[in-house]
Amino acid sequence: MDKVTILIPNYNEKKELLRKSVLSAVNQTWKNMEVIVVDDGSTAYDVEEVLSDVLDKIILVKRPTKTNPLRTVSEAVNEGLKYFTGDWFVMNSADNYFQKTFAEELVKKANAVGARAVCCDWLIHNLDGTVEVIQLNQHYKTDDMLVNFIARCGLCSNYLIRRDLMEEAGLYWDTRFPRGQTSEWLIRVIKKERVWAYVPKILFTFVYHEKDQLKSFASVKYKTLRYLLHDIDITHLFRQYQDSPKHILAILAGVDHFLHSKEFEKDKEKSMFWKWFNKIDDISTSEASESV
Repeated sequence: MDKVTILIPNYNEKKELLRKSVLSAVNQTWKNMEVIVVDDGSTAYDVEEVLSDVLDKIILVKRPTKTNPLRTVSEAVNEGLKYFTGDWFVMNSADNYFQKTFAEELVKKANAVGARAVCCDWLIHNLDGTVEVIQLNQHYKTDDMLVNFIARCGLCSNYLIRRDLMEEAGLYWDTRFPRGQTSEWLIRVIKKERVWAYVPKILFTFVYHEKDQLKSFASVKYKTLRYLLHDIDITHLFRQYQDSPKHILAILAGVDHFLHSKEFEKDKEKSMFWKWFNKIDDISTSEASESV
């Protein structure tokens, strides 16, 4: 039976959210599970006490207390990857959670069609109490995962990736970026395998919290986004969908509906995000490869 690894980095997440995330991984119906929790030096509590009842079911990695405020989640993920022995992998934040059949349904689907990557639909609980369903091809009717990912409807932690594909793409995360490390790693994987298996069921839930306010994406650097897609001709890729590269980059940054918010209108003259966004010009074909 294939082994599924769920890696959960944590830093001072609310206790109840951390427990919900970890328990959703531990209580999967797929029995061959490896759950790695990397505590990145939390100071709000003793993580061993919070997870005392499941310590025998997880691999707990405790990192020293942060002394460098610029230490990023990618370092915690890379530490956890040292313990990774599974056939399939997903990284999940400590405030989001899986449905109990997540691993079972994704592994069975992938193996049935011989895929090395598989994803499912997911749910977003917004700060205003609304709920949003994210489906793989809800914007563009295509099985091209690169298009779906850039359009922000393909991936969050709603995926499983085989180890051999991860190793081809580069197992470890790039620690150079202050934000966007997950996107960088996933795009590396997608470039190796553009078509994934797909389970059209909601098996993962993402929960927005105050710390996830979209204004936080002001710190996303333009150069990071350009690096992620430096060898992709976005104009060519999205020409058939009649979307501008600027709009697509906004979606990739996770800030598309922030553009239309009252907060944006109020703060756009002083917003760091506004200054960043104005630097984005349409990507010309001369700046990217001629095809994808």
